[in-house]
Amino acid sequence: MKLSLAQIPNAICVLRMALIPPIVLALLRGGYPMALLLVMVAAFSDVLDGWLAKRFSWQTHIGGWLDPLADKLLLVTLFVTLAWLGLSPVWLTAVVLGRDLVIVGGALAFNFLIAKVKAEPSNISKLNTLFQLIYCTLILAAMAFGLPMEPALTLVGAAVLVTSVVSGLCADLEPPGAAGLRSPGRQMAGGPMQQLPLAVGPADYAVFENFLPGPNAALLHALEELAGVASRAMLWAWGPAESGRTHLLQATVTAADAAGYRAAFVPLADPALQPSALEGLGAFDLVCLDDADQVAGDPDWERALFALFEALRARRARLVVSAQRGPLHAGFKLPDLASRWTSGATFRVRPLDDEQKQAALQRRAAWRGLDLPDDAARYLLTHATRGTAALFALLDRLDSESLAAQKRLTVPFVRRVLDEAAPKS
Repeated sequence: MKLSLAQIPNAICVLRMALIPPIVLALLRGGYPMALLLVMVAAFSDVLDGWLAKRFSWQTHIGGWLDPLADKLLLVTLFVTLAWLGLSPVWLTAVVLGRDLVIVGGALAFNFLIAKVKAEPSNISKLNTLFQLIYCTLILAAMAFGLPMEPALTLVGAAVLVTSVVSGLCADLEPPGAAGLRSPGRQMAGGPMQQLPLAVGPADYAVFENFLPGPNAALLHALEELAGVASRAMLWAWGPAESGRTHLLQATVTAADAAGYRAAFVPLADPALQPSALEGLGAFDLVCLDDADQVAGDPDWERALFALFEALRARRARLVVSAQRGPLHAGFKLPDLASRWTSGATFRVRPLDDEQKQAALQRRAAWRGLDLPDDAARYLLTHATRGTAALFALLDRLDSESLAAQKRLTVPFVRRVLDEAAPKS
């Protein structure tokens, strides 16, 4: 498969892992200045690949695993080597390793016994990683330059201990395909990890970076601002099926979660959901209700939605609602609720034309680390179902097939996959 620019952050991750053996060799030989320099280069590479991935929308699935793996290998190797040399307490290294074993073991057990796991690093986990890196860097600086680091090492070591224990006990694992409500890594008010019925986070591809704005640039900008600003807001987005409403709402939850807010996505078209599922959502910072018109006219649902709106408004929290029609024409019977829906901004979500669908396919492919040439993209549009959901599902299949066959996405390859996917007469 042809490499694309989206693989640059992944290549930097691999280079960071390649620095680990030279770091260990320098430490064992007493070359602390060189070891410190290499660790600083590795730390810079971590910042660089993250910035590149976000700045140019070069996030890929493999990158989502490769980056934390590189960080973990580097830090675990540093702690073990420093403990071996007597430069770091063995008990602190045991705590750090024990935390990782708890998280990895829990993830494996969850994956095999319950559901495929989607692990998202919480804020406390990210803080723990930062403290670990600072701690190891201070030790190397002390050894390289003879600086008195004891007070700082004691303080940062205590931070490593506390955040290791807390993050190990509060690891948040979540099945990515269940039906339900809350976003990964968030807690509800009233206690840690109190789960709502059918809890789940947004799909892993639901991010603003891989959404083609097209005619919906104003809506995209409004949602990006709403996800990152803690202020009262009400937004109604309406448009036909497969216009991108669901993707945008899930991306809003993903962005709000990354910004440290408690956010929830609620697919109201899910027949398994009951009005009681909304209880407790008033404690969240942002709630996204998808396909609200699917429950319009149901008295129990309308009362539950009204109560949620009032709870969020009282806390100056944010609410985003999507439907196939505008707020005055969505079919709600409760007058007070219908009037509440019109209290905020209203946006119409317009479907993409064929040219924009091609650009959207290529944007999603690049986000996955795939190179989808123009001719292959045009072939997809002319020989497959043109609904965006079907096209993106087909792109997922092409991703898997090309990876398995180690083939580029050429027209002959796409034709073969389409022929295999076609129903047999």
